[in-house]
Amino acid sequence: MMFKYMISIINRVLMVLLLTFGLSTLAFAEGYSRKSDKLTDMPVFSESLIFGTVFLDKNGNGIQDGDEVGIAGVSLVTMTGDVVVTDSYGRYSLTGAKTANITHSGNFVIKLDSSSLPHGFKVERHATAVVRLTTSMPRQIDFPIIKE
Repeated sequence: MMFKYMISIINRVLMVLLLTFGLSTLAFAEGYSRKSDKLTDMPVFSESLIFGTVFLDKNGNGIQDGDEVGIAGVSLVTMTGDVVVTDSYGRYSLTGAKTANITHSGNFVIKLDSSSLPHGFKVERHATAVVRLTTSMPRQIDFPIIKE
């Protein structure tokens, strides 16, 4: 009985995550069957997800601390030419539905367009990130920026 309860909790948490990120294109796999009492060996998500924040890194540690605000209106570009712009909190996200080359496992490149930064700001470390993606697994890529 405890096992059934845990599966129910996990499914609810995953649904909240999907609704929070607005990922209506992703679908749940059937994780528990009452008829067979077996778990199916299927991924929860069928696409990769990239998300992150462009933020003002006041202390230079590369991590967004509580008092460090996100930067709105910054453009990020993929190798396929797709562009995503940060929201009012400096957040962005890409899914396989928007970017064809992240629907499967492999390397992914995303570049911050430094010309889209507000005047007086620059990228703290690297404007380009290369990451290894795995199908069904989200990947966070943040871009800390500093004042010039």
